[in-house]
Amino acid sequence: MNMKNISIALLSLLMVFSFTGCRKNTRLSYVEMLKREESEIRTFMDKEGIVILPEVPEGKVMEPNQFAKIKEGLYINIKDLGNGNKPTSGKTVIQARFTVESLADQSRFEVENPLFTNYEGAVGGTRPLNFIYHKDGIAMHIDPTTPSDNNQIQVQFGCEALLRALEYVSEGGEVRIITSFRTGPSMMTKEGIPLYYSVVRYEFKH
Repeated sequence: MNMKNISIALLSLLMVFSFTGCRKNTRLSYVEMLKREESEIRTFMDKEGIVILPEVPEGKVMEPNQFAKIKEGLYINIKDLGNGNKPTSGKTVIQARFTVESLADQSRFEVENPLFTNYEGAVGGTRPLNFIYHKDGIAMHIDPTTPSDNNQIQVQFGCEALLRALEYVSEGGEVRIITSFRTGPSMMTKEGIPLYYSVVRYEFKH
């Protein structure tokens, strides 16, 4: 299915239509959302020819179609291990840039927060998601020094999945993530929407 790329500045408007205009009035139970999500993720994996490895290979990058399950409903692919400089828990400020899309049939969207200023298709003026690294953390701690105008959209996509994946790479590392709504952004929980981060790059704020 071809999906329209949108700039990050238009996401808030898109969400209104996604969550209110594309859903029927019937509410699903939590168990029903899990079953639907499992089917949506499986359909995506089958389409992309994804192979699930028993664990993340230590110190190695992975083939594009190889993912490892690191938690129930959370799969990662190591694209770039980074420079070996690991973050310090509670101190290092992480700057994450990403491209993410919905895997849910009932709510389709794609958002790009470009990786570099010269990144093809980059939208000028976009800023990274800034957060403080906490080892084995679940809740994301946003960097309090981040300008208020930086967290209108980026922060909405901060989630446990981004924190968990960071444990396997270092500064400059890149990963791909398939995440359940259970470990995804909180705004996806109500509708039970799984996400695919086709790339996430972690830089350190110096």
